[in-house]
Amino acid sequence: MSLSTTQPSYALTIADFQPLWNLQLRQPLFDPPPAPSPAPPVVKQPILTIKLAGIINEPGHCFAMFTMPDGQIEMKAVGDRCGDAEVVSIEDNVVNVRFNGQTIKLRLQEG
Repeated sequence: MSLSTTQPSYALTIADFQPLWNLQLRQPLFDPPPAPSPAPPVVKQPILTIKLAGIINEPGHCFAMFTMPDGQIEMKAVGDRCGDAEVVSIEDNVVNVRFNGQTIKLRLQEG
């Protein structure tokens, strides 16, 4: 039994080295720019949906009338909650409510 070891017979030509010669090996080494960080999600601020409809301002009996989003009218005193807002003070033409951590002045509409 004879073992024959055959080696592949191929010869390299200059054309075989052409792809290597075309490589751009002399160029600055640097990291690619970092990927842009995603924008923070937009948080919508809640909207005050109640409207001041009237004020009853008598010594010892101050009430504010609010129009609710569904059209109903509610009377509230200082310290009462009206939807997501809390009535802070009632004056002659202004009612202060605390909504979303801020104090907002609601004025009576003239007319």
